[in-house]
Amino acid sequence: MMMLRRYVYYTMLMAIALSLVLCSSHVIDTESLEKAEDMIIFGYYEPSSCPIPIEKVRFDSCTHVAHCFEQFDARTGAVSDTLNHERFISIMKSNKCIPLLSIGGGHTGRDTAFREIMKHAAQRKKCITNVITMCHRYGYAGVDIDYESPASVEDAHNLIVFMQELRSMMNAQSEAMLLTIDTPIRLHREFFSITQLAPLVDYINVMAYLPLSFSEESPSWHVVYGQVNVLQAVDFYTNNMPRDKLLLGCGLFGFEFTPGTTWDTAVFKKNYELINKIQQGWRRLWDASASTPYLVSPSGKKCLTYEDEESLMIKANYVQEHGLGGMAVWALGWDSLENEVQPCFTALGALHKRNIP
Repeated sequence: MMMLRRYVYYTMLMAIALSLVLCSSHVIDTESLEKAEDMIIFGYYEPSSCPIPIEKVRFDSCTHVAHCFEQFDARTGAVSDTLNHERFISIMKSNKCIPLLSIGGGHTGRDTAFREIMKHAAQRKKCITNVITMCHRYGYAGVDIDYESPASVEDAHNLIVFMQELRSMMNAQSEAMLLTIDTPIRLHREFFSITQLAPLVDYINVMAYLPLSFSEESPSWHVVYGQVNVLQAVDFYTNNMPRDKLLLGCGLFGFEFTPGTTWDTAVFKKNYELINKIQQGWRRLWDASASTPYLVSPSGKKCLTYEDEESLMIKANYVQEHGLGGMAVWALGWDSLENEVQPCFTALGALHKRNIP
């Protein structure tokens, strides 16, 4: 572990030094990106973590928005009813966004409930019936499933059975319903059968939220976490599913590294928190291998990785060039809020031609 920490630290310092010499600020011409009629910008809205009122969130930049999260009760099959659904649906209508109800959330306890529910046919039926009823009651167009850590062959099988039954009941409704699922870029991926999931869902969001390298040759700390790079992840998914169903996930957050830290101990930071760093003299530099920016402290001994509008436009260009369905962004409200400007979602909103009833 000590050797790993030293490796991370010295790799960080080398990357910073190289960037100081070689990197300059990149300027992306967003007007050169062609607007796509069917470009999906899928945003996640979690009220409990959003620092601004719902009225100020840039929903207008999205085509689809998942309202996060309600939970299944593993004992009764009930669906929690804790979110302000009426207010959310009203705002979705005024912004012409397609609303989905997101179930789960990826935390250990929530995934444990999923795991138990999926073992039993009676519980699966209750949960599926209840979530579809909730969608009809409030006006959601569909369901987003956020179950992130199946951990066995049994879990993998039960997930497919659950999704098949959910899709079947959705198809029996008088109006078509959307079904999406969030899947990992690497960890636990072996327990998601993409070839079986793809026909059941409208979109799969691959959660490439970390500022990963695009290529295999990366001198930076961005790949020390042990994840595959973006190209490898996209290749894996598109070899097992239609390209236009794949959404490339991006996160409006980063990690602060200090000497001796690893990915497991780095400090989590949301984009709107970065303005304090900049005001304290942290400099923005560019990691060409990961196509993402990072901040370096005045002392040069700390750095902070993150995504901004420039790196998102590079990913958007990649999505368009490779025929992917669109982009999924965690999370609405986490954008930079200096002067109430939300630059990431402003840039993303310029990428699609809205054609939503």
